[in-house]
Amino acid sequence: MNERSIKILLVDDEELVRSAVRDWLEDEDFQVSEAKSGADALELLAKESFDCGILDLQLADMSGVEVLKAARYAGKNPAWLVMTGNLGGIMYQELRELGIADDAILQKPIFDMQTFSNRILRSVVRCSSAA
Repeated sequence: MNERSIKILLVDDEELVRSAVRDWLEDEDFQVSEAKSGADALELLAKESFDCGILDLQLADMSGVEVLKAARYAGKNPAWLVMTGNLGGIMYQELRELGIADDAILQKPIFDMQTFSNRILRSVVRCSSAA
């Protein structure tokens, strides 16, 4: 699987973060759709299929964990990577229970974009081989 065929849903309520990550992902030839809220993300997931979701855990309208649970309930299960500036022990445990691998939990700010890209690819491959 190459980057050109990977569709990513990028979910973050901070415009600057979304813009910077989107620009970098598009430069790497990923196909990117954006959502600025959990509700927007769930609406896009209902309409389209994605290989990967990149999700901020602290959205204005709902938590990233709520988005993950709602997406799973709706049968939408792309490979998820989560981004956070603050990961507490309880949230970490919830993510692990939802099947989010340790290497799919990213601390903001993300400086090493090549490692980020590799984690996307690894997560998509892991998700597709589990299906």
